[in-house]
Amino acid sequence: MFIGEYDHRLDAKNRLNVPRKFRQALKATEEAQGFFITRGLDDCLFLYTVSQWTEVTASLREKSFTDSVTRRFQRLFFSNAGYCELDGQGRVLIPDNLKRVANLKKSVTVVGVYSRIEVWSADRWKAVKEVDSGDYEALAEQLF
Repeated sequence: MFIGEYDHRLDAKNRLNVPRKFRQALKATEEAQGFFITRGLDDCLFLYTVSQWTEVTASLREKSFTDSVTRRFQRLFFSNAGYCELDGQGRVLIPDNLKRVANLKKSVTVVGVYSRIEVWSADRWKAVKEVDSGDYEALAEQLF
């Protein structure tokens, strides 16, 4: 499980140091030491463990390819996806195309969202969090 919020920086080679708690959570699952990375929603990136990726892709595979919304989403989701392994220092390489999609600069915020990790431009995360925090109670009422 991934929870928490961490401010990080991309290095000159577009590598992101995955927060230690997230690396420890990954090790605890006894999965491969890496993530599937793809375009997320709301201008961020999604990182999934191998097992979570399998669940997400199984769900997408069940959708009918004759539906145009399904085809369009699958194209964008899968064409931007790739597998990235942790290096010896616990970093993953953010591909250039995904860096552009999420408008990532040097400062990024890494957010644990239970079964996935989100990588945000620090400025974009601050704006999203500010808006969503104002709606926290209303969001809770709609969910529970």
